[in-house]
Amino acid sequence: MDPVIGALGLDGAGASGRQVAVVERGGGDATFVVCSLLGQALREGRGACLLLLHSSFGHHHNVGVKLGYNLRQLRAQGRVEVLEAGKLVEGGLAPSGGEPPGAQVDAWAPGLSASTDVFSGDKEGLARALFLDVRSSVQRLARTEGPALLVVDDLSDLLSLGVPVAGALSFLRYCRALPCGLTARAHADDDDEEQRVLAAALAHGADVCATVAGLGTGRSAQVSGTLAVRHKRCADAPRWNRQSLYHFRLQDRHVRLFAPGEVT
Repeated sequence: MDPVIGALGLDGAGASGRQVAVVERGGGDATFVVCSLLGQALREGRGACLLLLHSSFGHHHNVGVKLGYNLRQLRAQGRVEVLEAGKLVEGGLAPSGGEPPGAQVDAWAPGLSASTDVFSGDKEGLARALFLDVRSSVQRLARTEGPALLVVDDLSDLLSLGVPVAGALSFLRYCRALPCGLTARAHADDDDEEQRVLAAALAHGADVCATVAGLGTGRSAQVSGTLAVRHKRCADAPRWNRQSLYHFRLQDRHVRLFAPGEVT
């Protein structure tokens, strides 16, 4: 079993529909968490939609090969759909769904309603176009593969593209309403209030939150960083369970997790 999946508590039945927040702090790199979750979905026979706002498809493919799956083959087989924000921007923000510019938000995602289109203006139009493409991809996968996993990597890069926080939060809200699992990564620099707001919203609405950070004391040959895991309790008053903390060491083809202070 993948130790990362075990640490997240997602190795049991019913894990396929979970929403997982992956937050990077203090120079941490959470690629290994995102790719472990993607690998689990593919091993279970589920399809996956990748919305790539930060790392390229080639980067994810190379990491996947090390973890035992081939994204290029899976994409050719129709099990993986890939949306790259850079190509959408170059294409003039034309969504594949074909909806007219005035389409209402309540027609985009099942179970939600709104009297007006919350994505308005040029920059929020990017978030809207991305969502429409995501929804179309998830729907195509559902027809052939069943409920899929949507991977958003990296939500914070919407801000870098000029989308305001309100537009990024709306994008996240409607992605959460789609009939699929969701894994979304965000990074949060201490000096960037907008990033911190977006990362906090992502973590608050997730079933599981994995926070990856670098070492506060600097680099180490034995430890690559820290992984903190929190689970939300489903009760009348939802609250977070006690946090589980791990150190991790990145190796060529796997990740080793261990308790702080444990000799590696």
